Parts: sequence; structure tokens; C-alpha cells
Amino acid sequence: MNNCFIDNRYSIIKQLSAEGNMSDVYLCNDVKTNQACAIKLFKKFSDSEETKNLEKTIFYREVETLQRVDHENIVKYIDCGIDSVLDKFYIVLEYVDGENLSEGFDKIIIESEYRKLELCEQMASGLEHLHKKNIIHRDIKPSNIMLDSNGNIKIIDFGISKFIETFYNDCTVISFKTPRYCSPEQKEGKDITKKSDIYSLGLVFYEIFKNERIDESRNICSSDLPLSVNEILSKMLKPEESLRYDSISEVLNDIRLYKKKLNQKKYIVLPITKEVTRQLFIRDKIEKDDINNAKIYVQKDLNGKAYLTSKQGAKDEFKLIGKEYLYICKINKMQQDRFIVVTLQTLNNADLASLKENAYELPYTIEVKTYSNNIRYTYEISSFKIINELLKFEEITKEKKEWDTQKQNIIKKWQTILRLQRKKLEQDKSSITYKSFDVDKDDDSIKVELKSSLPMEDIKFSIDDMLQMSTKGNSKKAIDVGYMRDYFNGILTIDLDADVDVDNISPYGEISINKNMVEVSLNRQEKALKSINYKDNVNPKISDIIFNPQSASSSLNQIISFTECHSNYMDESKLRSLGKALSADTMFLLQGPPGTGKTTFISELICQILDRDKNSKILIASQSNVAVDHSLSKTKELLPDIQLIRIGHKEKFSENVIDFTLDNFCKDWAEKVISKCDNALDNYKKQVNLDSSLQEKNLIIIEIEKLKQEIEFMTEEITHLKDKKEKMDVISEKWSNVNSIMDKMKLLLVKDNYSMEESNIGDILDKFLLDLTFIDDKLNIIIEDSYEISNSLAEINKEIMLLSNEMNEKKKDILEWEKLLGLSESESYEECKKDIETKLAENKEDYDKFAKIELICKDWKKRVKQGDGLLQESLLDANIVGATCLGIASLGNRSGLVFDWVIIDEAGKATPTEILVPMCLGKKIILVGDHKQLPPVVDETLLKTESEISIKREDLEMSLFEYLEDSINNKCKDVLTQQYRMHPTIGNLISRIFYKETTLISETTKKSKCIPLRIYNNNAIVWLTTCKRKNNKEEQIGTTFMNSCEVDVIFEELEKINKELTVLNLKKEVAIIAGYHAQKDLIRRRIYTQNHQKFTNLKIEVNTVDAFQGRESDIVFYSIVRSNDEGKLGFLKDVRRLNVAFSRAKELLIVVGNHISASKKITIDNEENPFIEIIDYILENSTDCSLKEV
Repeated sequence: MNNCFIDNRYSIIKQLSAEGNMSDVYLCNDVKTNQACAIKLFKKFSDSEETKNLEKTIFYREVETLQRVDHENIVKYIDCGIDSVLDKFYIVLEYVDGENLSEGFDKIIIESEYRKLELCEQMASGLEHLHKKNIIHRDIKPSNIMLDSNGNIKIIDFGISKFIETFYNDCTVISFKTPRYCSPEQKEGKDITKKSDIYSLGLVFYEIFKNERIDESRNICSSDLPLSVNEILSKMLKPEESLRYDSISEVLNDIRLYKKKLNQKKYIVLPITKEVTRQLFIRDKIEKDDINNAKIYVQKDLNGKAYLTSKQGAKDEFKLIGKEYLYICKINKMQQDRFIVVTLQTLNNADLASLKENAYELPYTIEVKTYSNNIRYTYEISSFKIINELLKFEEITKEKKEWDTQKQNIIKKWQTILRLQRKKLEQDKSSITYKSFDVDKDDDSIKVELKSSLPMEDIKFSIDDMLQMSTKGNSKKAIDVGYMRDYFNGILTIDLDADVDVDNISPYGEISINKNMVEVSLNRQEKALKSINYKDNVNPKISDIIFNPQSASSSLNQIISFTECHSNYMDESKLRSLGKALSADTMFLLQGPPGTGKTTFISELICQILDRDKNSKILIASQSNVAVDHSLSKTKELLPDIQLIRIGHKEKFSENVIDFTLDNFCKDWAEKVISKCDNALDNYKKQVNLDSSLQEKNLIIIEIEKLKQEIEFMTEEITHLKDKKEKMDVISEKWSNVNSIMDKMKLLLVKDNYSMEESNIGDILDKFLLDLTFIDDKLNIIIEDSYEISNSLAEINKEIMLLSNEMNEKKKDILEWEKLLGLSESESYEECKKDIETKLAENKEDYDKFAKIELICKDWKKRVKQGDGLLQESLLDANIVGATCLGIASLGNRSGLVFDWVIIDEAGKATPTEILVPMCLGKKIILVGDHKQLPPVVDETLLKTESEISIKREDLEMSLFEYLEDSINNKCKDVLTQQYRMHPTIGNLISRIFYKETTLISETTKKSKCIPLRIYNNNAIVWLTTCKRKNNKEEQIGTTFMNSCEVDVIFEELEKINKELTVLNLKKEVAIIAGYHAQKDLIRRRIYTQNHQKFTNLKIEVNTVDAFQGRESDIVFYSIVRSNDEGKLGFLKDVRRLNVAFSRAKELLIVVGNHISASKKITIDNEENPFIEIIDYILENSTDCSLKEV
């Protein structure tokens, strides 16, 4: 190879493998990491589209397989790509310093039987991992199995592997198999199963144990091998699949059993002391105090399974566990390569069993001795080896135990939360009665008036719940109408589902949650949790990181410059984070405080990913539809030609992503495929200069021949039916004769009876009636049979007629086709056919190839028009898919979706099990969020569902993002530190109060963010305290609170602001954020129903904190609500909620409430009262902040 680099990054050191069918392998140095690696460079056969697709299929299949597996006996995947200079695919793998079994065959065959078994065990273990992932290798052979310099097996080359659950057109790749090591069914082109791999691996084992290579004839005879080896090989190499091992796990088990048998030849020499004799004698276990008697007893006790463990606190003492006793062993001072038993202890069976559970099971037998001599036996194992094995076992066991405990605690917690949610769903019978509704066609919504106006706390619906209303004509049935948008003053507003028929909704009835959809949501989360638990997700390393965040790694050190960026809104903070995100091996977390541009980062990251690999598949997910749509829109602005798909319910999409729906994408994709097929045919014709008319005539002949074959088949079928009809006619005629005879018999009986004497009439009549009954029964059977014959004849006649008609039609079709051939009067069809075949033979290869291509194109066009496989194929053609965390699962298993990158926005708001759903689909994960803002929504009723279950509020509010951020490797996380939303004074407050560990830099200026309001002296933060007002106290309404004094103040201030803005000719957006639903409703009633028209220069929105996350407004009013003598704040003390509320303000933040009450308590529930520090900040920054009494 002339090039000294692959993809300008991997420096070629040497070629490792001889040229194979599909690829060459090179030893390279990664210049970015300065680490050795192996590069598998795929060969380029030709520039034809067909060949390129084949190369692409093989490449992606191997990459997909490698990314799904993680096992010590399978080569590790690092990266992949396309070298643009060579125009070749490549895969980067760990460098295995060693040789394949074919190259090292002569060394392997001289190994001991035990060593050969160890190698076979490793091969079977690697294959077992593949089979558990539902992957069939299909090309197991010595050259695809590496033996590294440490003596470890590595299975390689997955170019023709197959996922059992995935649809592939395998005709393109199965021809690359190696016949010598194929199973019989593989050679015959039959379906290949896991048992095919078992057969191929059996051939590899056979060569190793027979010390000879097999040939094509495969004269296999293993009877001269050790019995156990012969039994294993015989069962692996059965020609009939059904007689082989059912699974590779069974093979592995038999190998390990045989290994254990061989190990039993090795033994530990174990002298005992007189103290052991004495102890056994005291316990009446031996008749006399004799060491030989003790030896016999101890030997019996240690026969079979024996276990060893370290003695806590004693460096040179060990516990040896037998059937009945615990023996204390020490290193023999005279002979340090042996143990010696110094005493024994009695334990009950339960304690012995408990010790054995955590102890090292010795794989060797024990020879008890009465004394220690200096003789060293051939099969004796030294104490040093045993101790090393024990220490290694205990280290692994300890790590595994800690890991398992931590993992199971997390899994159990998440499972419990899902179980409680399911239990609550089963018990929840809540529905609300409504008395009327109105449809707003302009707004695509439905306004439902409830029978009685309820407080918001009693409305148990959320914006993520599909709501149902009673069906007209059947109040017990319900129809899905859409998702809740808002609730105010007894009116529930629902965004109408696109497919709902409003005429089918009852004018009054009940409204409730669609429990089936909630059930589906829980099922998806449970499935994702199970996948992560058992490492059945796309990238098993993600599971490791979830349960051990420190294991996250970053191999690269990518640095991005401003000139490389697509966006004009990048800064140093984002550039640093981009580099770290691209460098992370598996997972990266980005914390994005308010206003720092998380969406800008996401869209730029997508651009950078596609710059590096234009074929990357990216999923953008979030709990919020708005967040998904925002990221998609930003990305489309930067990459106008990018292929996007938006998955989910259209009614929840933003208008700017409606064109990206799956339906629209599939439709466009189908049209492109059909167009490409037509163009491919035209181009090939031109390329090889085919005679179109000749080709068309050939296609006509093919069609005629096809019709002739069909007519021949129909003729045979008609002949068969006519034969059948003749036989039925004979049977029918016989039944007619029988019926005629029966009729005659009846007449004779009647005639004879008239001539009989009267005295005999009674007897004769009785007998006659009996005979007649018998005859009638028989006659009925005959009649039924004759009906069946009659029906069968009718069916046969009908079938003959249909076939005859169809055959006549086909004969007409042949005549029509022959006309198209343009036959002359003197030319017959056969002559024309022969003439065309002769001409075609002159350029047979090109015409045959064209016929194949045309057939493929026809098949594709047919499939596309019918929608067959359209979903999977079209999704593969899109670079970016957008969906909510749970919405992506709506595609189910049909799509076979696997993403190179999964980017999840607002990851701090999603519950752990929600976020696991998209994470299961990705090879690399980017989580973007902020655990300093709103946590996952807490369902308070879950805390009361089962008091005995130790689920706390913190467990429900802990997002996966927060859990990972706390302990993940620092290389795999970062924080955006430059904010662009807020006035610098507001930004500095947010930084100081809520982000103590990180300094947020305000890129805004006071001048650009200042509203020149004289009433506030151009201040950016104003606290209007109600401490001097008489009616400033809170009012409790059920479980919620309101404060009419604060509503009065807000209303007064809005009038003043509106008046000044009118003079300044400015219009501003105002967000009024209330801490409680009752306060929100009170403010809404005052503003919307009474005085809404007053505020000509203000666009006002009133809502709770939760509704405003992810949004911003020019002016923010924050109503504290709580005002009491005790200084109680309720959930207002939650700094995350305050952070969201305050950081929505771009230009002016106005806090309304009693500052004395808010700051009365220094600490609340052992946490600092945030309002104290907020007030201190306002007082310290009097130039831009003020505390005013109202």
C-alpha cells in the first residue's frame, strides 16, 4: 500500500495479514492517542453501485456486531470510518499481539491436553457471548481466532455475521463463507442457526486435539482421542442439527467438567498436627488419640469439594472448609511451599454453608499426610500457587460484590418506583365529570367545562397524559381526544388529536386518562431497565457506566477551533465542551445553566459529528416535545440539506417541524427510490450500449415463456380434474341405481301386503315397520353421500370452467405479446426467439446483468409502493431522528433502530427509567441538562402508596443526570459557563446563589438588557416587600396557598409599567410566576377576566414554575405567596425552583412578597435558606438592585 496513513490519522506500521477475500489488516499507530491499533481496511472491488452496496453491507454488519459485544475473548472495537482518499471503509480494533490459530497451529498441537482445553474453553466462552446477543458468527475457522502473546483467545472477523432478530438480504454475503469449516446445512445453502457455529467450532477443536488439519473430504474420526474429548467432538460434529448440542453453553459446561476431571489428578499435600488428632479425639470422632486415625477422618472430610478462604486479621492463616469441619491452616515454616493444618473448629451446617458461598472452591484434590517430608510429587500443587489463586479470587469477588450491591440497589430502587406507579395506575379510578364542551377550530383545541370548578390540585392530569371523553350513545365507552394544555376557572383546555371525530364525543359525561397509554409507557421503561440490567442494550459499556460512573473514559483529546464551526454563536466554553464530547469514548454529560445556549451546543455537535462521518445516525431525544423540536429546527438552519425525521403525535409538534414527520419522510423517500431505480436502469443501458429494442423483445419472450409455462401447468390441472370428475360420475351413477332399486322394493312390499290374510297383518306390519326404519336410516346415509358427491361434482365443474377461462385469457395475452414482437408473415415465434437469443449471446454478460438489475429494481419499486420494509429502510436513510424519550419506543422492534449517537436534552428533568429508553438504542450517549433546575416531576401519592417501602422524595427527584454527574470521570463531563439571556446583574445573582462551584460569565451588557423604567431607577432586580401591608398574610386553600395582597401589588405594578412603556413606545413580554396553583388562578382571574385590555404594551402569561422551564421573558414577576409569623416557606425553599423562576428574566426581575417572613429562618431542614443570600445580594448591589416597601 502506497499511502502511509489511513484517514490522515492512523500511521501504517506494517501489514499484519495476507490478503483475504474482503479486507487487509494493518498494524497502525493512532497519532491522536499514540496507541497501537489494528486497522481492517476493506477492499474496493469496483465502482458499480451493486458492488458498493455489498461492501457497505459487509462493513456495517461487522461494525454493528462489534459494537454490540463486550467480552474478553472477542476483539474490541474502537472506531470506524471511510478513508476519503482511498474511498475505502475501515474498522479500528484493539491490536492483538499474537497470531491466528492457523498460523500458530504447529505450536498449539504440542500443548498439553489441559492447555488445549483452556483454549477451547475461551473460544466457546466468546461464542457463547455472541449467541446470547443473538449473533451468529457464520465463519468460525482457525484464521478468525487469534491467540495473543498472553495466551488469550480473541475471536475476530464478523463480516458475514447475522443478527437473528434482524432482517437482512443474505444472498450478497453468505458466499464469502469458508467451505472447509462450514456445517452441512451451510454448504447446502439451508437456514443457518447457532448450531451451525457449534459445528464449525467443533472442526477447530478437532484439528487441535487430532494434531492435524482437516481437508475438504472431512474424514472425521475422534475415537482415538480421550473419551471425554471424543464425546464432546462427536456431539458437536453430528451432521444432523437436531442431534448436536442444543447450545454452546452446553459445550462450555462439558469442557469445564472435563477440565475439572483433569485437575483432580493434581493435588495438595496437606500435613496435619497432633493438635488436630487431639481435637478429633475430644469430639469422639476417632477411637483413640492416633494421628493415623485422624488422617483417615480428615481425608474423608476433605474428599469431594473443599473450600479455602483467608482468615481475617491473620496474614499467614487460612480457613479450609470440609464437609463437617473448619480447619485452620498455616504456611509450613519448614517447607513454605506447603500448608499445614494446626487445628480445627466446629460450626453448624448453616455457618459452614455461608462460609462456602464466599470461599474459593479448590479445583484440586487433597492428600492428607501425617508428617511433612521433603519429597516433591509430580502432580503436587505448591501453597504459593494456591495463595495466588485465592488472593486473585478474593479480589475479584470483593470487586464483584461491591459492584453487584451498588447495581442491585439502584436497579431495585428504579424497579420499586415503576412497580408503585403501576400499582397506583391499577388503583386509580379518578375521573372528572364535565357538563359541556366547545371546539375551537382556529386553535385546534377543545374547551371542556367541568360540572363543578375544582382547584388545580384536584386535577390529576398532566400535559403528557392522553385524555379520554365519554362516547356519544354509550357513556361507558371513551374516545381519545388529545393532551391537556391548561386548566383555569373550571375550564380544561385540550389540544385536539388530529384523528379525533368530535361528533362522536358525548356532550356531557366523564373525562379521564387513557390508562392503556400509561401502561405502554411503563412497559417501555421496564423493558429498558431490563436491557440495561442484563447488558442487552446496543452498547453494553453504557450499562457499566450507569452502575460505575468512574469507568467512563475519554481516549482522545479533540480541540475544535472557531473556523471549524457552523454556528456563529459559539464561544470558548462551548468549544471546550464540544472537544470533550467528541473525545469521550461512550458517554458525555454537559451541564447547561440558564441562558448558556444548550441548543446551540447540540446543533453544533451534530454538525461536527456529521463532518467526521456523514453516515452517522443521530437520535435527538428529550422528555419535552418543545426541546426536541427546538434542537431539530436549529440543526436544520445549520444543515439545510440534512435528512430529518420527527417521531410522535403531530398535534404535539411545533409548526416548524411538521414537514419532518415520518409519513412525509417515507413518502419522499419512496419517490426518490423509484426515481433512482429508473435512472439506474437508463444509465446502465447507456453505459454498456445495450440495444433497447432487442432487450425489450427479450423481455417479451421471457413473459411469453412464463405464460406458456402457466398454461402448461393449467392444462395438467384441468386433465387431473377431469379424471377426478369421471370417477365421481361413475360413483354417482351407482348411487342412482341403488336409489332406483330401493324404490322398487318399497312398491313390492306394499303390493304383497294387500294379498295377505287379515290375521297375519298385525305381525307382518310390525316387522315391516322395523325393516322400513332400517331401510330409511340407510337411505338417509345414501342421500347425504349423494349430496356430497353432487356438491363435489359441482365444485370440480366450476374449477374446470375457471381454469379454462383463465387459460384462454393467457392465450390471448400470448397473442398480444407476439404482436408486439412484430413477427412477419413468414416468421414463426420460435424462429424469432432463436434469432433474439443468438444476438443476445454475443453480449450475454451485459444483458444478463441488465436483467438482474432490472429484476432488483422492479422488486424494490414493488416493495416501496406496497410499503414492505419501508419503515426500516427509510429510517436508515435519515441522519437525524427526533422523538421524546418514550416516543422513540413507539417504533418497536420493526425498525431495528441503532444510533451512533443519542443526544438527550433536558436530561435533568426526565426520570431515570424514562431516559434509559433512548439510551438503550445508542452507541455513544450525550446527556445535556442541568440538575440545578427542576428535577423529575414527583408524584406525591407514590410516597404514600406503601409506607413500608423505603422510597424517599430524594429517590423520586434524583435524575440519572444528577446521579451520573456527581461521580462520572471529569474528562467525560463539562459545564457551559457563558450566559447570553439575562441582564448581567440577574446573571451574577444566578451564578452566586445557584452555581457556587461554577462562575457564570455574562456575555450581555447592562445597556443592551436594560429597560429604562423610572419607577425602578433602571434597576434589573427589584424586591417589592409587602411586610408593612396589613393584609400581607397567606391564605390556605386545601393543600395549596394564595396571597391576595401580592396579587394587588402585581396588578398595581403592571399598570405603572404599561403606562411608562406606552410613553416609550415599547412592548414587552411579562411572565408572572406563582409558587402555588391557587395563586396562579387568582392572578389569572384578576388579569384575564377583569382588566386584560388595560395592558396594551404588555403580553402577559401567568403560570407556575414548572410550566416556564426552558422558556424566557423580558420581565418576570415572582410571587412568593408564603407570608407567616413562623417563616414557613414550604417547597419554596427548593433552590432549583427558585433558579428556574429567577433565570427566566432577560431584563427585569421583580420579586413580590414579605422579605422579613421569607428570611426569618436561617436554615430550613438543615439547608441554608436561599432568600437570605438573595436579599444580601440585592442590598450589596444597590446600583442595579433595590428593596422597596409597597
